[in-house]
Amino acid sequence: MAMVAGTLYAVAANAVSYFAHLSKKTGEKLSKRQQLALDGGAFCTFLVGGLLATAAYSMGDPVPLLQGTLVATNLLLNMAFQICLGISLYTKAMRIGTLLCFVVVMFQLADVGPHPRGKDVNVIDMFSKTTAILWFMTLGALIILTGVGLRYTQSQSGESFTKVFAWALHIGVLGSATDNAASTFGVITGWILYSALAAYGLVSAYVLGMSAKAPAVCDASTYVPLQLSLQLVLNMITGILVWGDLDRMAGRPLQPYFVTVVVIIFSVYVASPSVDVVDALVRWNMLRKTNLSEEVASSTYGKSVLALVECWKKIQMAPGRESEDAAREALMSTLSLGAERGRLTSQDLVDLAVELYAGSGSFAVSAAFIGWLGNNSYFQTYLKHDPDFHQKLLDLMPASERHKLPVSLQSPGGPPSPMGDQSEMTISLSTS
Repeated sequence: MAMVAGTLYAVAANAVSYFAHLSKKTGEKLSKRQQLALDGGAFCTFLVGGLLATAAYSMGDPVPLLQGTLVATNLLLNMAFQICLGISLYTKAMRIGTLLCFVVVMFQLADVGPHPRGKDVNVIDMFSKTTAILWFMTLGALIILTGVGLRYTQSQSGESFTKVFAWALHIGVLGSATDNAASTFGVITGWILYSALAAYGLVSAYVLGMSAKAPAVCDASTYVPLQLSLQLVLNMITGILVWGDLDRMAGRPLQPYFVTVVVIIFSVYVASPSVDVVDALVRWNMLRKTNLSEEVASSTYGKSVLALVECWKKIQMAPGRESEDAAREALMSTLSLGAERGRLTSQDLVDLAVELYAGSGSFAVSAAFIGWLGNNSYFQTYLKHDPDFHQKLLDLMPASERHKLPVSLQSPGGPPSPMGDQSEMTISLSTS
């Protein structure tokens, strides 16, 4: 039942995420009726999954184990849907983090976690313990704080980690509350059960509604694993402080149980490239020590920027081949360092290339573009495989550009090696 619930959650979340991605990509939004149908369908799918999860939790097995099974199924399918639908690009680290850590490690919880509780549990005694009361107060405070966070980050982009974290923690806390509330349904009776079901239904409706909306306003590849992992951690803490899970380990060592959860948390870190706490701290520290206008740089990248600025000064003071070559090398170094150290994203480099291309006054095939293809290892291999494509590009090139090409590139005999015609291409481009 937990696996089926995880499947339904993944289907609902990615349906919403896909249409939000499509709208962002094409600029065409769904009509109000279509959006209402999508939201309603996602809500109903979440509702059915929630009912199945509730039934599973009420059977007395440890909540972290059941939720771990649900999470593993959800995240594996989430990755598959995100890749197949073209919503997000999953790198090697993200794929391994999902497959190995979430699937393999999650299912270890059945062997290293606590045994199921009995049917003779006194819920009132459990919930009235000092540790339980303090934990419930903490969860209440988190709900209020994250609710404020949702309002505060409303205008931020879906890739903002602050926004994603606020949504993930808010839904994670409420999800943990409903998970553990459902876990009581098998051991309570009478008016207490009916009251708990009513409260559970109201909170669950809110959680499901927010869960259906979250993938549309947050980056799903980061939000989904983060939210589920936070909920898993909260369920583990609730199990220890409220349900006494550690007392039901039956002689099993505690270290594997805790280590398994820690590995799961780190897998979220690996599988979420936009989340980098260490890099955020490094950037904050560097900003405090950097003042480029005063020529003060605290990082290698900052120093490369200053070196580039210095080269531009030399061009202004003494224009010529020597200063131009130095600026070219400095620009290459700055862009390479920026990409290598995460200061420039692939999209940043794409935007720069398009802006520089636009400076020529035309987006037609240019000599510089053909030269770049000739020095790209991927296109070198492809153009040798398909020389007719090279000829098509040459046929589309304006006459004013074609004469700038070196002789070796004026026919589809294959692009030069990176070193072979580099000097010839450099002279051509410098002349142009």
